[in-house]
Amino acid sequence: MYGLENAYGYGRSLAVWLIEKGYIVKDINPALVYDHWKSAPTFQKNDEYNTWCVGTVLINQLHSLSDAKPEDNHWTLSQLVNRQDIISFSVILMARQYCISGRPIRHRVTYWTGRH
Repeated sequence: MYGLENAYGYGRSLAVWLIEKGYIVKDINPALVYDHWKSAPTFQKNDEYNTWCVGTVLINQLHSLSDAKPEDNHWTLSQLVNRQDIISFSVILMARQYCISGRPIRHRVTYWTGRH
């Protein structure tokens, strides 16, 4: 059994791989880890301590934690939307740079015919 903090964000790929290998993966809400992290009066708040907090939350709240079930459709759609936003923003920036350079913009439409 594995406990992953935020199994739908950065830990998504690891969660998918572990589930495919047949392991049980529990999703640990980052807010639970943060609460546990803030409750200790220690100055050693680093990755090792954060891992200890995740493990402690996993042990103490094992039965109330949900299984990690990464949704591929939602993740794929969000990746496509983010990519579209980046491409749109890049096109706008290039058009602005072109206009600033003083050259007129000529619109040219080309169609793909399937022939080389």
